[in-house]
Amino acid sequence: MTTTTGSPRKEYSDGAWQLMVAAEKLFGHRGIENVSLREIATAAGHANNSAVQYHFGSKENLVQAVFEMRLPALDAARTKRLEIERAAGPLTLRALLAALLLPVLEEFDDQSLENFVLFMTRLAHRRTAEHPFFLAADIAPASVEIVDEITRLLSHLPFEVFSIRLRLGIDLFLDSLAERNRIQQSEQNPYLDESAFWNDILDLATAVMQTPLTAPLKS
Repeated sequence: MTTTTGSPRKEYSDGAWQLMVAAEKLFGHRGIENVSLREIATAAGHANNSAVQYHFGSKENLVQAVFEMRLPALDAARTKRLEIERAAGPLTLRALLAALLLPVLEEFDDQSLENFVLFMTRLAHRRTAEHPFFLAADIAPASVEIVDEITRLLSHLPFEVFSIRLRLGIDLFLDSLAERNRIQQSEQNPYLDESAFWNDILDLATAVMQTPLTAPLKS
């Protein structure tokens, strides 16, 4: 039996899939640099400590595979959300962020969502050219379209400033999952419902990205 991961380019065995799931959780909770390939193999139930090298060749290839693992389902959800936002009117920055971010809430059960979010947070501040997103662009057309449209809307910003703001906007959304969990257990939840909470978070992420640039920059 084979299990298809996020990439349609390759199918992985059940054993490889177990390695990816274990790696996503370990990388997210402890950091990519702090987890050994031996620990991943053990967590996945492999007796062979060289299992990662056998299936993926290197830790970086494993990181890429983990990133791609959930991407097709997420990209399909982004396609649907993008169609909804486009039907509602011109694609504003807020609409594009909704299409990029809200599908994350729709595609995972609670445990998978936690592992995914923590793993993505570990990747968030990699240099742009080193982020797995750019190697997976051909299997995520909706995601690429959304990011391209956001880039176009904020083309007045220097690219590095734009990149910082995009990372911070995404960080704000991902970090808000923990805040959502906290207020759901609190008697002081100010939001009418979960939709109101996420609408507020989208407003905040939009503000982070489009606030006027007043800071002096290097020439």
